Amino acid sequence: MESLFKGYYQPTPEQFEKLWEEGTFVFDTNVLLNLYRYKIESREEVLNVIRQIEGRIWIPYQVGLEFHRNRLTVLGEQNSNLSTIKNSIRDSINSIEKKCKDLDLDKRHSEIKTSTFIERFRELSESVINELDEIKAKKLTNDIDEDVVLTELTKLFSANKGSLGSPPKDQKVLETIYKDGEFRAKNKIPPSFEDILEAQKKKSDEEYYAFEGLNYKKGFGDLIVWKQIIEFAHENQKKNIIFVTDDKKEDWMRIINSHGKKTISARPELVSEIFKEASVENFYIYDTKGFLDYSKEYLETDIQDETIKDIQSIFVESSVNSNIQKNIEGFHIREQVVRWLKENYFYIQESNQEYFYDFLAVDDWERKELISLEYLDDTGYNSLENSILKKLKIMSGQLNSCNRINFILIIPAFERQHLDIEAIASHLGDFINENIKPRIIFGYSKINVLLTLVCTYRGNQNIRQLFQYEFNN
Repeated sequence: MESLFKGYYQPTPEQFEKLWEEGTFVFDTNVLLNLYRYKIESREEVLNVIRQIEGRIWIPYQVGLEFHRNRLTVLGEQNSNLSTIKNSIRDSINSIEKKCKDLDLDKRHSEIKTSTFIERFRELSESVINELDEIKAKKLTNDIDEDVVLTELTKLFSANKGSLGSPPKDQKVLETIYKDGEFRAKNKIPPSFEDILEAQKKKSDEEYYAFEGLNYKKGFGDLIVWKQIIEFAHENQKKNIIFVTDDKKEDWMRIINSHGKKTISARPELVSEIFKEASVENFYIYDTKGFLDYSKEYLETDIQDETIKDIQSIFVESSVNSNIQKNIEGFHIREQVVRWLKENYFYIQESNQEYFYDFLAVDDWERKELISLEYLDDTGYNSLENSILKKLKIMSGQLNSCNRINFILIIPAFERQHLDIEAIASHLGDFINENIKPRIIFGYSKINVLLTLVCTYRGNQNIRQLFQYEFNN
């Protein structure tokens, strides 16, 4: 069976040994660009591991192109982050000084000498700013004029060494990839379907960028990388390929939802495709952290724990930025939900949250209903379930004038592609039967409970109701 369904099988210990002993290591653009984000010591450790396997490393031409197109942007971001922190510190001191003057504290309070403690604030702030400058000089790799990362990568990856792929032969090669990519995106066949779909939604006059007489369509970069890896493996009869990428999207990795999102392996479709098209026997994907962790076992490298923490922090920072974006979108989701509620109820009134509900609603039968909004994401069910049980107890005990509580579970548009709706419905059904139903029957006999699962849609105001459970005594 394994030969027919190869993508669903993890490599055996023997196959992992072969991958690391004989395999070619292919690096993605994000791995190279992240070298600018690490401390100097961490960057050197990553580069040292790559140097150790220098005879077996390779990057697609597309990776080289994307690296050169984006490196100054990444360098600028790193320098901008430090400048932003320093400016924020200075702005804070100025704000405190202005507030003291506005309140006229020196005259109103004889014991307060604002100039004294403001000066202490200034001394402390300048000390912190100087320390940041020292960190920049000693730890960060963000010097545009003397780009050590570029210098080192230029030595490692070159066409003469055979460690850098060739450009597409002509525009026809790219057009064939674009046509294939549109089919893949429509049917969510990996890789690149997420980027292609996003690019199609944001279609503008700048749909392409040009380099060396070829036109590259935005959103198709991952697919070009993938096609070039397959071509390289086929032409050079490579049997073992390790792809190192810090891309965690679902169009590269097999992700399941089991009390939170878990990354299992490369997408089975990718393993099967490279096996079929290039006769690659073993293909595996690591992120940079995994690559370094396993290099200790298979290459006997000496990687410091501090390096692993530094690299891991990059992903934490990325996750925080992603959550900020989700919060921004969350405002729009609430607006969608309010419109949807107004369409489905005769009257709604927003709560002040005193009793842990979001809206008091009245339906056409003049029945009052308490509505609590719950946002369902990929972080697991435990916090959601605890929230429902806690609110059920509080609301049923304090609001005797209402006889129905509706917990509306919202799947935001930006989470839908990561969540298995059927699995959610099944899990919630079990949760209701095991936890809520007994409480309705034995504990809160005056309250009927609804659980309503809905999902939002990006780009329009529609909300789709997937299912609803109602329990009463």
